[in-house]
Amino acid sequence: MFARISLLTALGAAVVAFGAGAGPVSLRPSQADRIAGCGVEKNTYEIGGIFGHWLLAGHANQLERNDRSVIRFDLARQIVRGGVDRAVLRTRQSHFGYRDETVRLEVLTAEWPQLTANTLLTNQTRTIAEYTVSAGTADTELCFDVTDFVNAGLLRGNGSLLFRFSSLTAAREGNPQTEACGVTIHENDIELSID
Repeated sequence: MFARISLLTALGAAVVAFGAGAGPVSLRPSQADRIAGCGVEKNTYEIGGIFGHWLLAGHANQLERNDRSVIRFDLARQIVRGGVDRAVLRTRQSHFGYRDETVRLEVLTAEWPQLTANTLLTNQTRTIAEYTVSAGTADTELCFDVTDFVNAGLLRGNGSLLFRFSSLTAAREGNPQTEACGVTIHENDIELSID
């Protein structure tokens, strides 16, 4: 059974119910379109995620890592349309560790032809939402209305759009108990639905 979270943010990002309004186009990132790694050490990252599949926001182990994850979606076929009526980013996430984790979802405002450490560290971003996942929460489905961000990317002529998940808790508090803690973004349950 999956838990559901309703999210409201001070930033005004609309969050919609999972399963509502699925569009005719469903985009899923390949392993080459995902990257996860350390937010404090520039060259500690892995394409596809940690160990080739683990996407997370937080600390992957007992070290002070502040890991982040970036997911890229190919929008080349959408450029011809010039814009979309609605775009929804869907994810499934699970908490691990000893504390609540506040996560920030951002869109990268520049196009990146390759996923590198710079995509994990760049400040060329706009915040979509900030939300808290409580300790012990498992398999939570989250959806974010990203229509404005997709249309802005298409207007710039971007052939792809990148989203980044990072932990504000890890950035603010570090890792005082030297234990793994954070949020896992399930790599097989990431989808951008476009109407």
